[in-house]
Amino acid sequence: MKRETITITKRILKDKEVFNKHFDDYEKGYWGMRISKREYGESKANNPAKYTDELKCLNIVERITYEN
Repeated sequence: MKRETITITKRILKDKEVFNKHFDDYEKGYWGMRISKREYGESKANNPAKYTDELKCLNIVERITYEN
């Protein structure tokens, strides 16, 4: 069975934290669906990161990619 790749991001927009979750295998949007800070924390804690970085030009403070 093929594993799906998930990317979660934390961005700062107008001094507010914004969290998104994107399923790379089937979602067409760039950011994916918006999630709560709690869900972001749970996803981050429960899944070993395959890749993590930050992109200041897109206001991304933290971006984590893992397989589910």
